[in-house]
Amino acid sequence: MNFVGPFAENQTNIHLFISNLIFATACSETLKAMDEMQGANSKLEAEGNTDALELNKLDENMFIEIMCATPIEKDA
Repeated sequence: MNFVGPFAENQTNIHLFISNLIFATACSETLKAMDEMQGANSKLEAEGNTDALELNKLDENMFIEIMCATPIEKDA
């Protein structure tokens, strides 16, 4: 549906708000997962499981890269 005038501006604002809300929620859940992973990492380190620990660290780096380097909408 193509809106004109103030309705078009409102539609743009709604899309921007929803995109930011989705991004904020995704970041929040990712940080929660990373917090749990750090707890698991300390257990893996105590057990001496270096392979699983290395994989978890690679996953953490990937999560950070996704959150910081690639926003959901580059033009938003």
